[in-house]
Amino acid sequence: MKKNIIVYFFMVMLVFVSVSCTNIKTPPQTGPGQGAQPSPSGNGSLEASLKLIDEKKFDEAIKILDGEISKNKNSEELYTARGRAYFGKKMYDKALENFKKAQSLNPDNPETYVNLGNFHLVMWDIDNARKQFDKALEKDPQNVGALHGVGICYAKKLDYSTAIIWYDRVIKLDPKNSGCFDNRAFAEYYTLKFDDSLKDFNKAVELNPEFSHSYFGRARILIREKKWKEALDDLNNAVKYEDDFYEAYHARGVLFADRFDYEKALKDLDYSVKLQPESTISHYERGLVYMWMGKFDKARNDFEIARKCKTKVYTFSVREVDITGPVMLADGIAAYLMGKNDAAIKEQIKKGIAITEDLDNPFDNEFCNIGYGYYILGDNKKAVANFDAALKSDPEIYQAYYGRALAKLKLGKKKEAVDDLIISSKKLPKIWLRQKSMEMLKNQNYDLNRL
Repeated sequence: MKKNIIVYFFMVMLVFVSVSCTNIKTPPQTGPGQGAQPSPSGNGSLEASLKLIDEKKFDEAIKILDGEISKNKNSEELYTARGRAYFGKKMYDKALENFKKAQSLNPDNPETYVNLGNFHLVMWDIDNARKQFDKALEKDPQNVGALHGVGICYAKKLDYSTAIIWYDRVIKLDPKNSGCFDNRAFAEYYTLKFDDSLKDFNKAVELNPEFSHSYFGRARILIREKKWKEALDDLNNAVKYEDDFYEAYHARGVLFADRFDYEKALKDLDYSVKLQPESTISHYERGLVYMWMGKFDKARNDFEIARKCKTKVYTFSVREVDITGPVMLADGIAAYLMGKNDAAIKEQIKKGIAITEDLDNPFDNEFCNIGYGYYILGDNKKAVANFDAALKSDPEIYQAYYGRALAKLKLGKKKEAVDDLIISSKKLPKIWLRQKSMEMLKNQNYDLNRL
């Protein structure tokens, strides 16, 4: 399962709360109420409520704000703060009601339009969000929050090149805007400007060393460059500063699996599934871990859950894929390893291969699984070709050496098969594949004491 770190394209990440909106996700932004941070103006109760909101103690904040609003029904700041608190509780109707009330109290304040624009962004109502940002810019053409919001609108529509233009304007006006550096870094990543992306993530971390999302984004670049330790450090920081950061736990779990630390991998993937029980990709990745650990029943259970959801996901290779084929193929391989080799399983594997091969530039992990699929179907030449492709991409996919050895033995290439089995016997952790590799070496009259 090497380097096939499939992670959802990221949801709207709010400074004060992270909100899951849909299975297709976009880069972060400031949330409702963040465009116009209420100015405490000496109001101790307002200051206290804002602190509670930052601490995610929304009910306590609302109780204070209700009392303040009962005494002052014309305070834009109080309604904005209460809107933030209701948004944190995911009571979106009440949040919207409060943001609109704040706007009605001060319709000349562009920040109230920014707040409503951010609200609509989070709710994936891009058109209404853009209308609010445009109104803010009519009142203040250099409003940073509105300019930033327009950039995010373009990013949500996957027009990253245009988004970068708007982010550039924000950074020119506000060179210490860490959130915008973070957003621009993601846009640069998805337009394949990896060097620029890394520079912007570095800047975002420098400006805001406690913003989990920037660590996570930078980890993506480091993983792409195969800088595993540095990537792990960043993912550790991502979950340190946001303990319910689903994507970071998922990515760290897959990174552990790639390094064959399956116990840590399962711990993180279990938690990512707990955070997002309907996550197709976390069930799929956890299923792969179970499969290589030899826990085939658990693997198939995860694959079954994953197969029920046919969502498209965005990956580290900057592509959009439907993982139906890879899940179908992996499930067929797990069934075969459990001893099920009937026509239905072979047909499932055949179909899974066809869908997976149709993907644009399959991952090394997918080449490996395709190789196993062809071996099961008896096409050993294609099996070897796919194992070769996997190992060319990453020579540390030790599962592929074992699979290639199986196919080469069928093709009568005993010496080459033994060479592969030596590698898998030495490099694989203590899982069933290693034991199988050693048994096969012994069957080929190889002295295991030489390992």
